[in-house]
Amino acid sequence: MKTKTILVQLTVCCIFLLILTGCNDFLKDFKLGEVYYFTKDDLSYLYIDKDTLTPYEREVNYEDTVFFLLNSKDKCMAKVFTTISPGSSSWGGFEDYYWGFSILKFNGTSKIKTAEIQVEKDSIAESQKWLTVSCKCDWFTCRIDSSITSKFDTAQILNHVYTNVIKCYPSVKDSTSTFKSVYFDKNIGFIKIETVDGEKLELINDPK
Repeated sequence: MKTKTILVQLTVCCIFLLILTGCNDFLKDFKLGEVYYFTKDDLSYLYIDKDTLTPYEREVNYEDTVFFLLNSKDKCMAKVFTTISPGSSSWGGFEDYYWGFSILKFNGTSKIKTAEIQVEKDSIAESQKWLTVSCKCDWFTCRIDSSITSKFDTAQILNHVYTNVIKCYPSVKDSTSTFKSVYFDKNIGFIKIETVDGEKLELINDPK
């Protein structure tokens, strides 16, 4: 009887150790509870005056103003609002990803209403990024993956040459009925947005 009791206890201990080891491996693999802070490269996609973040900055908010030339003649202002903060998994309650976005809100002189860049970083080694532009009744979203960012192009906008440009042609690629092209420089932001009916916003460069 004593031998059986000892065997049962040993079996229970072994099962407990296996479960504990499995849980530790799970936590180790997914690094739950760790916030994946943005790198300098991640931050370069957002409209912000920082190139590093510290663990003490639980949330970062930043506002800016940029100017575009509308249809090669009218100056158009866009207010930019940037928010960066850690987030939590809905199932685990852990702060295990970092999320940020910058949204440009154009004034009423343009059909184009907003332009947005989003960056998200979690246990996946490579951060995820999306561009979104919208007008009153249509929008376009493009995921920026490594196949795009490995092919940065150049573009000349209002006599200024940009060298880290992502070029999206949604009217062909995504069958949007509104947008013809979207140019985004990863160190500057949106530099050109053009619609199929000829409306064009071009960034008025302001070197920093």
